[in-house]
Amino acid sequence: MTGKSEHNLDSKGRLILPVRFRADLGEAFYVAAGYHRTQEGKLIPNLTLYPMDAWNDMCAKFAALPEDESSVAEAFFASAERCEPDSQYRIVIPSYLREYAQLKKAVVLIGCNTRAKLWDADLLAQTESMKLSVNNIARMMQAIRG
Repeated sequence: MTGKSEHNLDSKGRLILPVRFRADLGEAFYVAAGYHRTQEGKLIPNLTLYPMDAWNDMCAKFAALPEDESSVAEAFFASAERCEPDSQYRIVIPSYLREYAQLKKAVVLIGCNTRAKLWDADLLAQTESMKLSVNNIARMMQAIRG
């Protein structure tokens, strides 16, 4: 998934899915707690929207872990929500996930390869490592080249 869309949550915590993300997310997908690690190591909360294939791949990886290592994922899986958009392509972001990700009214949905990330607009604007810059692009390209 690629691109960026700015939206507002309504008073019930609903988000209208942008057209650009609908086909990639599919008729059902998962919303779960996520994060972004800045270059300085600071963790910033956001939500991750996983299409079913990406969700199933991640679940399989956790299932392969020894029990003592996989138990840390219990809170993550307990808080994840399966979403099926309504006829107007709206999904409800549960209050506990909105609270976790510090979502207020203005939000930004960004494509992130096999998934999408939902950010509070103010938090995203303050996150320097998420800005388009020559240094950030060079750092990314160097990371994938090895």
